[in-house]
Amino acid sequence: MIVLSLVQNFALLVALAVLFQRLGSRLPHVTLRYRVLSGLLFGAVALVGMATPVRLMPGIIFDGRSIILAVAGIFGGPLPAAIAAGVCAAYRLALGGAGAAMGLAVITEAALIGVGAEALRRRRNWPRSARFFLVTAVAVHVTMLACVLALPGWASREVVVRVGPSILFVYPLAMVFVCLLFQDFEEQARDRAALRESEARYRELFQAHPQPMWVYDLETLRFLTVNDAMVRRYGWSREELLGMTTRDIRPPEELAAMERRVAHVRANPGYTEAHESRHRTSGGRVFEVETSSHDIDFEGRQGRVVVAQDVSDRRRLEEQLRQAQKMEAVGVLAGGIAHDFNNLLQATLSAVQAAGLQAAALPSGSALGRTLAEVEAQVQRGAQLTRQLLLFSRQSPSLSRRCDLAALVVEQSAMLRRLLPETVALEVEDSGRELPVEGDAGQLAQVVANLVVNARDAMPGGGRVQISTRRVGDRAVLEVRDNGVGIAEAVRVRIFDPFYTTKAPGKGTGLGLAVVWGIVREHGGTVEVESEIGRGSTFRVLLPIAGGEAGDTNPPADEPEGDLPAGRGERILLVEDETGARHSLIELLTILSYRVTAVASSEEALAIEDPTPFDGLLTDLSLPGDSGLDLARVLTARWPKLRVVVMSGYAPDDVAHQLFEAGTVRFLQKPFDMAALARALREALAEPSGKHAAARPGR
Repeated sequence: MIVLSLVQNFALLVALAVLFQRLGSRLPHVTLRYRVLSGLLFGAVALVGMATPVRLMPGIIFDGRSIILAVAGIFGGPLPAAIAAGVCAAYRLALGGAGAAMGLAVITEAALIGVGAEALRRRRNWPRSARFFLVTAVAVHVTMLACVLALPGWASREVVVRVGPSILFVYPLAMVFVCLLFQDFEEQARDRAALRESEARYRELFQAHPQPMWVYDLETLRFLTVNDAMVRRYGWSREELLGMTTRDIRPPEELAAMERRVAHVRANPGYTEAHESRHRTSGGRVFEVETSSHDIDFEGRQGRVVVAQDVSDRRRLEEQLRQAQKMEAVGVLAGGIAHDFNNLLQATLSAVQAAGLQAAALPSGSALGRTLAEVEAQVQRGAQLTRQLLLFSRQSPSLSRRCDLAALVVEQSAMLRRLLPETVALEVEDSGRELPVEGDAGQLAQVVANLVVNARDAMPGGGRVQISTRRVGDRAVLEVRDNGVGIAEAVRVRIFDPFYTTKAPGKGTGLGLAVVWGIVREHGGTVEVESEIGRGSTFRVLLPIAGGEAGDTNPPADEPEGDLPAGRGERILLVEDETGARHSLIELLTILSYRVTAVASSEEALAIEDPTPFDGLLTDLSLPGDSGLDLARVLTARWPKLRVVVMSGYAPDDVAHQLFEAGTVRFLQKPFDMAALARALREALAEPSGKHAAARPGR
């Protein structure tokens, strides 16, 4: 009967311990408050057990307080164990009787052994195992049996006989069971806390993710949750989105493809996909996205979590880059065509001028003279066209010199009119006043052309482009005005950004105004923009006025043919790979009184064994094998007094540009006339020896 009563008492104790753990798990684990409440709860459970004890005789009772207090020491710590022990001791004193002293002793030893065992376990880093619990339980209850000696002599023997076996066997087993329950509760509590922390971390990461994210039900396609970025990007509120499906964010033409992908995902659990598609906002704007998704179990429902990235800007930049690469290829092609065409023009112009000299003996106004003059004029027009092609392809030599901005605009007007459709009128205001600026005339011409093209594109229905120049203080001002659609303020701040364009695909690369800005900035100038929607735009380029006399802004005019600076019998080595150009140049040089040796390549020039040094080298820049500059370096090392003039249809090499700008090597842009050739050779041959030192090898 005693064992049965103890088992009933322990069953009640276990039930109370479970209740205690459930209540305790709901309390916030604030250090002091939680420990005090834990001690009170442990004490309350022990009191319930003490209220329904096994009574052996008057004043002598047995219950499960030793188990609860030891468990309090192990799982609660010193403070909860002390509080629980205090509660139990107060109640046992209140009960009184012959067993009061023993009861207080049992309360004290159980709490102390529980706390001590836990401290030793921590210090030795032992696990909380069944073995640890059993050893502690045996220690508690062997000590408890020793406390029986605190009973009066007449009672101690009977107590040991009647409950001794239970104290040594039943109590330890019951304590191990309760400890295992508490340990299981603690592990569950840790798992729940870790889960809550993980969920909180997931929610935080999900909501704070910069890209739109959502989870949708794989069966119904309804949104289950969405993050803040999706709300911002798509325009619907969170509540609206949670009442929608993934079909609602797709344009109609995308629905069939979406349904096929969903069917594939349903048929292949665990499938992770990444693809591109198009989505729409609440306002109806369609944009390109790149999404990745995978399966997720969301609140008991099979779903998919999706991350979306708006790639519209990236796609636009990639398309602009492809367009820019196409333009670069076209530029290279244009440069090559212009180079070959310049060689043909050079041969034609040289032949025409040579024939013109021979026709000078004919009567004035002869038909042959007029024909030759007309042919020469047409050649000059062709040369102007090739200069525009070289400028477009950025393969013309960048030579900074003084030029008249006003005259440059007037000279470009014929070419500019070809850029405009018949519905757009061009007005060029000629102020008749020179505007000297320091810079590359070709690049400045490109600025004008790009601004005119920009104005043209702003007037799809036709209109008027006005170009004017004037001087304001120490600035030369170029204005290009149109009466087109105008530029919005939000767009105006970005119009000079590379690849930024508001034009439809295939209508522009977004490079024109960026090139304008870059060229003007390199020339020390600025660009101002005034625009009003529906009333057109004005682009104003301000460049610093160049110092010196205005008369110095233009290159010297062609000298009359009778006053050409002729040679004095100097020996000229001509290297030109184009047969027609080579023959016509031989004729011009001979007319100019030079002795000419002509070859078609660098190899032929280097193979010349004539010991007599040449006075001058006239070479094409682009030759089969070594370039004209490489040839010049070798020959000036052989003949230190050799003077060099390089000619070319274009000069793409940066080193060549530097030599031309420094005056180390004379440069002739093909096609050049007889007067330009005569001046270049005469000036080169008249220069002192040290002028060409920089062209020598090793310098």
